[in-house]
Amino acid sequence: MIRRWKIPAIILFGFAVRFLYSIFSHDFWLDEALNYQIAQNNLQTIIRALSFDTWPPLYALFMHYWQKFGQGVLFLRLPSVLFGTLTLILVWHLAKNLFDKKTALLALILASVSPPLVYFSAENRGYALFVLLTVLVILAYLNLIKKGSLKNIVLFALTGALAAYTHYFAALLLISLPIASYLTNHFTIKLRTLLFSYLLILILVTPWLLYTLGNPKPQCLCASSGTGLIFTQFFMALGGAGIITLKRIFEGPTPIFIRVFLISSAIISNFFFAKSLTQLKNKNNTWLLALFFLPLFAIFTISFYQPLFSVRSFIFLATIFITVTAYALQQTSKTYLYLLIVLSILSLIATSQKPFFEYEPLKKMGTTLIALDAPSTQIIHAGLYTYLPATYYAPSLSQQVLKSDLPEPLINSLHLNTFLTSPTSRTYRTYVFVLAIDRYDHRQVQRILTDLYNAYGEPQKVNLNNIRILIFRPKNA
Repeated sequence: MIRRWKIPAIILFGFAVRFLYSIFSHDFWLDEALNYQIAQNNLQTIIRALSFDTWPPLYALFMHYWQKFGQGVLFLRLPSVLFGTLTLILVWHLAKNLFDKKTALLALILASVSPPLVYFSAENRGYALFVLLTVLVILAYLNLIKKGSLKNIVLFALTGALAAYTHYFAALLLISLPIASYLTNHFTIKLRTLLFSYLLILILVTPWLLYTLGNPKPQCLCASSGTGLIFTQFFMALGGAGIITLKRIFEGPTPIFIRVFLISSAIISNFFFAKSLTQLKNKNNTWLLALFFLPLFAIFTISFYQPLFSVRSFIFLATIFITVTAYALQQTSKTYLYLLIVLSILSLIATSQKPFFEYEPLKKMGTTLIALDAPSTQIIHAGLYTYLPATYYAPSLSQQVLKSDLPEPLINSLHLNTFLTSPTSRTYRTYVFVLAIDRYDHRQVQRILTDLYNAYGEPQKVNLNNIRILIFRPKNA
């Protein structure tokens, strides 16, 4: 028997982990700063800008109002902390409805320390809201199966539409729900009820689709089909892992214990997830597994023709991964259960050491630029990766950025101060050039640096791990 205090205690623990992680994890980086800047605009500009982006507008519209009450890093991340905590409650209900209370308790424990869920519950991004809404969609679908009432139809349609207005990958889940039911011969539902529900969703999302379809979008930093599948499985057990950051585990001076904890947790988590594949007699488990793999295989196939394998966008599958893993663990020895919980906590601790961001200290970069500021000084950033965080941490400085290839409405919403004047014009006495390794247009940067070297000679160099700050002063200064 599960004592009543255990559930709220675990949820409170999960909230504390997310809250502390949002404070001490990593600096306010590019994607967070981009969301912050877009949400600063009026509603019309936000909607227009995001019609040219890979994100729908719901999260930015919410943050537009939230930011009116505060703009500190913790305050901007707090909605994600709350969304992530509410997700824990929903994971408990999902596992309890599909399995039993013991499995639900185990799923809740795993979700409370899950590195990817914690990681995305500590960022000013829409992922935590997306995960929350996708679990709501699954629960609403299960209610619709039990009773096809008008209330349940409307609830499913609303949650489905809200999820679609948060992230485009919601379509993968919505399409997979009835297909998984059909393939597993489970959760039958009247065709009329199903069609009416999806017609409502289509009606709700069509205005946005008509508005955004045809608009150019930023290029996806996506993995290949094969690499994406492997990375996604590891991502289910690793926070902050993607096509760029997952490889950082093996780079540079990352401590060996961090590598061991992260990789061990990923392997063992996937081992127990794989054990759920041997439990196919349970139709609920089989249905969840189908719901997990269908979106992956869909993007796997599409990515042969169009790169769409965004590893982080599959964060909505993490709750399914955790639920079926909890079910598999429930069928095994308690020794393995304790081992996985311990490794999950160790992995969370290891992730808190910032193995993915320690080489790019963006806050320290901001304070360094403030210290370098002086009259007739111009700061030039090689790309948005340093420019947007720098304008957040040091908004009073005169900063410019080299031309970006983002769609124009998106650029306009960011209020970029684009660098256009050649340094050889000596408009400023001192130029400070900032770049992050492998995060800029090499040809454009090389041209500007050549002009600066010719005009000012060898610069003073400040190295902040992967961030380089070059200070060009007159030769006679």
